[in-house]
Amino acid sequence: MLELNFNSASSVCLDLGSALTKIVITDKKGNLERTLVTNNTTGFSIPKDRQQINSFANYLNDIFTQNKIPRTNIRLAMPEKFTSTQIIEIPTLTDVELATSIQWQAQQYIPIPKEDLALSYQVLYRPEKKDEAVTNMRVLLIGIHKQDLDNILEGLKIAGLEPNLMETETIATLRNLPMQMGESAQMTINFGASGVDLVIVKNNELNLAISHPNGSDMITRALMTAFNLPKDKAEEYKKAYGIDPKHFDGKIARVIQPLVQTIISDIQNTITFYNNKNNLNTLSRLYFAGGGAMMPGFPEVLAANFNLEIAPMDIFANIQGNIPEKDHLLYPVAVGLAKKK
Repeated sequence: MLELNFNSASSVCLDLGSALTKIVITDKKGNLERTLVTNNTTGFSIPKDRQQINSFANYLNDIFTQNKIPRTNIRLAMPEKFTSTQIIEIPTLTDVELATSIQWQAQQYIPIPKEDLALSYQVLYRPEKKDEAVTNMRVLLIGIHKQDLDNILEGLKIAGLEPNLMETETIATLRNLPMQMGESAQMTINFGASGVDLVIVKNNELNLAISHPNGSDMITRALMTAFNLPKDKAEEYKKAYGIDPKHFDGKIARVIQPLVQTIISDIQNTITFYNNKNNLNTLSRLYFAGGGAMMPGFPEVLAANFNLEIAPMDIFANIQGNIPEKDHLLYPVAVGLAKKK
């Protein structure tokens, strides 16, 4: 599932965040040709009505026109907060039996009504017949509201874009993890503007995926209120000073620290949930990425709160081409899309 499979045709990979859009363009060999980050002027990542669909299409059309980006072979990641990702264990079934029963299984785990559900699934593990001690298989379920899917496809169509791949942000991000086998597990933190996606992987298999709504936008809003700043200036302060108490007599850090502690609590609760579910199988590493994770002081806060190996995600490992000189942590999703075969 986490193999580094590179595409056999050039691709345009889109990570549509609510604040920033990240674009990675590769050639036919999977080498990077260009990377691009632009402000998302719409303020949303999935359109919800006709007006938003048109705004979404106009925004994409402007980006592709101004930057002369090809409009075919588009790869797109669905924001995790709009999807439901579940890993289930069920008695071992054949492919035919699973296809027949999967909708019924999904109703038990995915909180989207059957008539509104667009469902994808993948077998993660099926025991061999000779292993009679193991009777269950593991299946990955991914669900999204049909209307959300239809809206984003309609926006792409109006903009003249031709998608050939859509998957979740989590699945794309995991291609940036190093291969690892053994008893310990790895956790990834993708700290974005509108939320934090937490994923745990063991033996290179997705084990848990949870999206929390507390993102770096709440820090921006807090700085705007505390210091009566416009949004762009608050963003500048957040990115330049973060949680480092050395600046402005620690005033900015004191505003940010309680909000970051909320995120730390979300991570701690997720780890506790994983431990309880998996008989205390240990986590060994925590990888971080996303714009929020670039705040000065954030890696130090992680290290102070978790007795784990803490490291930035090495997103551009095993890739050649025009790798950007800075802000690598912005690209886990877009680069992960580029690594899909």
